[in-house]
Amino acid sequence: MNKILKKYNDIPIAAKAALWFVFCNVLQKCVALITTPVFTRLMTPDQYGQFSIYNSWLQIFTIITTLRLNWGVFNKGMSKYKEDRDVYTVTMREYETFSVK
Repeated sequence: MNKILKKYNDIPIAAKAALWFVFCNVLQKCVALITTPVFTRLMTPDQYGQFSIYNSWLQIFTIITTLRLNWGVFNKGMSKYKEDRDVYTVTMREYETFSVK
């Protein structure tokens, strides 16, 4: 276990961020996959169809309004603003939250 922690501590911050981004993204997809049967049992086919269409439009709208800044710009900013990472993170989260709603 100590070997793994040492290797983890030795990798650059951008690689750590990418690693956690991939892990969280996979976890999010797994939760969505696991909950799909629950939704299909609780909803009628019409309701599930409406939900799916709404979800599709929301994803398209999110891509257009946020310009997917959280994908590339965030990692670049974390490298650029090493002293003010907390401020940068909060600013990016606020932009993403308020640009969608």
